[in-house]
Amino acid sequence: MLFVASAIGFGMGALLNIHLTDRYGLGRVISTCAVMQMIGYALIGAALPFPVMCIGYGLCGLTMALHNAQCNTFTAMLPGNSTSAMGMLHGFYGIGAMAAPLAATQFAQFSHWSYFYFISMGLATCSLLSSLYAFRLQRMEELIPQASDAADSEPLIQGNKYKMILGMKQVHLLAAFTLVYVGAEVTIGGWIVTFLDQLRSGGPSAGYVSSGFFGGITVGRFILWPVTDWIGKRRSIYIYGVLAIIFEIVVWRVPNIVTDAVAVALVGLVLGPLYPIVMNVSAEVLPRWILAGSIGFVASLGQMGSALFPFLTGVLATSHGVQVLQPLVIGLLAFMMANWALFLFNSGDRRTD
Repeated sequence: MLFVASAIGFGMGALLNIHLTDRYGLGRVISTCAVMQMIGYALIGAALPFPVMCIGYGLCGLTMALHNAQCNTFTAMLPGNSTSAMGMLHGFYGIGAMAAPLAATQFAQFSHWSYFYFISMGLATCSLLSSLYAFRLQRMEELIPQASDAADSEPLIQGNKYKMILGMKQVHLLAAFTLVYVGAEVTIGGWIVTFLDQLRSGGPSAGYVSSGFFGGITVGRFILWPVTDWIGKRRSIYIYGVLAIIFEIVVWRVPNIVTDAVAVALVGLVLGPLYPIVMNVSAEVLPRWILAGSIGFVASLGQMGSALFPFLTGVLATSHGVQVLQPLVIGLLAFMMANWALFLFNSGDRRTD
């Protein structure tokens, strides 16, 4: 139910993002999200009755979807080299994702395990302060003049923005890609601990393998941009995806925990650049006048995958055992490759302004 509550929150964020951003602006939305995240984490950390924890998860899902959408939109609209900025943004996400399992592994050994979420509440407080300092409750158009130029070229009235965004095939294909990508990423990072513990006798130390996975994601996002530029952003999706499938097969078929731990980290390394690449390609292909709303929709809907696919994995693992993890992840990665090919086929190489 916690995963379901998160998924509902993420879905609401995807639907509300465009309306809230148009009405209140980036600065107000992102700062309000930080406050609501503090409330959500406080509800979870206090270990209140389970229905209240579900409300907390739903609230965090809603605000995380909105927060993620705002950050991706702002970064994609930056003038100059937004490619490196997008890589840096998601690289720091990887640092947080790498640190979280380390802290969670320690808190899991205590009776008050829920106190882990007070760390998240503290980080949400830092997010609020940094958002107020950086954005000062201002709108995107006040922060980036180019965003105002894009809005001025909008050929339709504001009320039709939802219709135009949801009517574009490319937006739905990008949303499907990010949905599956985020789902595969969080599924690997969360369920690999159970997989190694039950099938490789990893014990409590298996929790550190999850940090190795997110550490790989972090390193990939910071150091693989020159390789990506050399290969080409569109082509690199295929190469990184195939490598990730190969390393996942190693984890699946080689019953050695050391080998599996290294392979999991390598999966993270090659998966790391994919999300920033997709955000940058979106900025290159989608029309400027709906770019902010489209990226926000794609990013926030993609976050649903972080709740949907771990939940699906849990259902399958309950019925068939945790060994379903690797075939499921490989299937998700293969779907991503096919979806990317379909997106490029329907997009071409140039923006359709």
